[in-house]
Amino acid sequence: MNDKKDAAVATLENLGYTHEGGNLWKPPLGKAPDFNLLDTLHARIASLEAQLSAWQAAPEGWRLVPESPTEEMIKAGDAKTWVLPCNYCWSAMLSAAPPPPEREPKCWCETCRPITLSDMRMVLCPDCGNKRCPKATHHDNACTNSNAPGQPGSSWEHVKPHGATND
Repeated sequence: MNDKKDAAVATLENLGYTHEGGNLWKPPLGKAPDFNLLDTLHARIASLEAQLSAWQAAPEGWRLVPESPTEEMIKAGDAKTWVLPCNYCWSAMLSAAPPPPEREPKCWCETCRPITLSDMRMVLCPDCGNKRCPKATHHDNACTNSNAPGQPGSSWEHVKPHGATND
């Protein structure tokens, strides 16, 4: 009888229950937060922000310029050309400039071609056609031929299967 009692006490303690005397055990106050998930999400956000900054930067061979020339720009220019701050000349040059070349994404994967408001589409693995396959997240990942959530390397890595707990 004592083994069963000890096993029951150990089970309740392992589940987080506390005993403060009497016949009742106090249940745990919910599950502990998964701080690793928060760190992973913060790292993913930082990575996506870096990708977005790189994507929005000027293409190779181009420079971003202000809409009106600064005094430093005027002083650095040829005195014959820039006798006065010529906003008309500047706006004429800007309007005559060709548009920046279209930058094609490196490939189809979610990493190389992030989903944006102007480019919303479902990213699928080209081998198996599954959205949760790690290869859909990054072209260097191997195809698992699976659509199960929680696969390492997939953007669905931290999604728990239906009915799973965070234990």
